Order: sequence, then C-alpha cells, then structure tokens
Amino acid sequence: MRLPPLGRRPAPPSHPAFRYRRPPALRRARLGLLVLVILIGLAAAYGGMWLLIMNNLRDGAQAWIADRHAEGFSIETAGSSTGGFPWVARLVLDTPSLAPPQRPVPWAWTGERLVIEVRPLKPFEAVLRAEGRQEVAVRDGDAVRVFGGEAATLQATLRRGDGWLPPATIVVRDLQLAEGDEHLTVARLDLTGAGDPGADDNEAALTYGVVLDADGVKLPERLATPLGRDVSSVRLVADLLGTLERRPWPRVLAVWRDRGGTVEVRDLAVRHGPLRLDAVGTLALDAAGQPVGAFTARLEGFAATVDALEDRGVMRRRDALAAKVLLGTLLRRPDDGGPPTLSVPLTLQDRKLFAGPVFVYQLPPIRW
Repeated sequence: MRLPPLGRRPAPPSHPAFRYRRPPALRRARLGLLVLVILIGLAAAYGGMWLLIMNNLRDGAQAWIADRHAEGFSIETAGSSTGGFPWVARLVLDTPSLAPPQRPVPWAWTGERLVIEVRPLKPFEAVLRAEGRQEVAVRDGDAVRVFGGEAATLQATLRRGDGWLPPATIVVRDLQLAEGDEHLTVARLDLTGAGDPGADDNEAALTYGVVLDADGVKLPERLATPLGRDVSSVRLVADLLGTLERRPWPRVLAVWRDRGGTVEVRDLAVRHGPLRLDAVGTLALDAAGQPVGAFTARLEGFAATVDALEDRGVMRRRDALAAKVLLGTLLRRPDDGGPPTLSVPLTLQDRKLFAGPVFVYQLPPIRW
C-alpha cells in the first residue's frame, strides 16, 4: 500500500455522496431575505425623498406667498393640510384668495380649495388645481361685481425653468361663472408658455413663446365686443422678442419697448360672430404704452361684420359705406364656391384700427 507524500492532504472522494449541497429551502430563504432587505432600503429611500419633496413644496409655497406680500399683493388662506403619500406630495390650501396691490382693488379671486401636487418621479413639475366654487370680483366704476361658479377642470402645470416666468400649461374645461343675468362661459381653453422673458439683452432674441387655443367662449355683457358676446374659437401663436424683466411693473414695459421689444404674432385665428379672421403680424407699444401693430389678414364675413359695427354705432355710416365700396372690390370667391374672402393689411395706431385705408374701430385705452 502506497501512502501519500507528507504535507499533502488526500483528495476528497469524487463520489456524489461525499459532495455537500445546501438545502433548497435554505437557499430560497436567503434569497428572499436579500430581496426583503433591498425592498426595505428602497422604501426607506422613497419615503425620505417624499418627505424632502413635501417639505420643499410647503416651504416653496410659503416663500412665494411671502414674496407676493412684499410686492403688495393680498393673499389669504383659511388653513392648509398635506398628504398624498406615496404617489404624490400634496398641499391643500383652504379658501385661498388673491388680490393685486392696486387701490382700489380692480379684481380679486377666491376659491374653495387650491390643491398643489408634485410627483416624486417628476420633482421639477408642480400641478395646481382649483377645486369647488370659484369667485371673481371685478370693479365696475364704484361698484363691485362678483362672478361665481365652477369648472370641470381648472388646472395649471408649472415646470422648473431658468427665468422668472416658468414654462407652464393652463387647462380650463367647462368654466361657468355668473353674476345675476351676466354669464362668462369657457368650454375649452389651453394655454402653453415656455422660455425666459429676461434671458437676453438682444432685442431680436426670442425670449418667451405662447400658444393659446379656446373654444365656446361667451362673454358677459360688459365685456362684449361690437361683434357680440359669442366667440366660437380663438387661436394665438405668439413670440416675445426682447428682454422683459419681472419688476417693477409696469415700468418694465417701457424699458422693453425702448430696447426695441416686439411681439411676433405667427398665427391669429378668430371666429367671432360673423367674422372669420386669420392673420400674422407684429405688435409693439407706442410712447403712451398703447399697442401698435401691422398685420396681413384674411377675412370672411366682411360685409356682415361691417354691418354689425355700423348697427352698434362703432363705425359711422360713411365709414361703413367707404369700407364696402373700397374693400368690396378686393373680395375674392374661392373656386370651390365658398364664402368670399378679403385679403387686406390691418394696422393699429393711436388705438385706431384700419383695414387698408379704411378706419374700422377705436380701441379703448389699456391701463397697465
């Protein structure tokens, strides 16, 4: 019999009976424990992130309110509460109200609830939702008129941006406000804005863009235009050119104007009463702070629009007759037999609107 050399251990038997195997149940238990530890760690991390977002949301809301108070705004709430874990960080403000610093106050808003939500997976996006009854008080001379009602959706989504005016989306659905026999109705409104108004000192730089789409708008009588209260649809695509600082308002408008700031209207489509208007052009401010502009426009319902303006006393009879005679020759009927259209330049100066050489309408002054 040969013995193995000294200092060397004999090799273990190769027969399977000599191999050690952990029981399957033990392996599964250890794997389950590892998964449990990982899940607990993830849950703790998520909970910590939720608390951080909730604290930032609450502190941010308080800081915003304090800043507005410093600017002279009146902001009040009846109380607040938090919640929403685990899906959202939610701050609810009860009976919030907002009024501008001007005296006497030209308008004020009061809501039943304002809900502010931030999702942990989208920490740089906040959703503000006004719920319940809404009231808007508007000064009308010495009187104050209060419009009250509700909306199916009244929501704004704010995203983190580099400027003082953050990228935002506003959604309104089925808004109905009333004060006695006066009604304000908006079936649909979508407003999107993006950019940084204070980004660049170059007057030719695009700093902020806006897209507005609205349908089914019915104005109260005091806000009605010479074409009536019903606005079937409005679409506006416009770009702000030039730097517009946040404050002091409205002096920043004069600074923006003096630097050559303009608003480029890339698409304006209005369906209002008999008028169908499609236009592109440029707006600016004159020395008195009133809008001036030049547009290239295409109109349908020209004759009916002139008649409506004359009937309401907006256009004098001789101006209405001149408009029909001078501009009527420019009417073109499409080959498909549709309504006649008029392509004409529109100019706005000294608050007077002209279609070609014909005076159309004197706009009321804007009090910034």
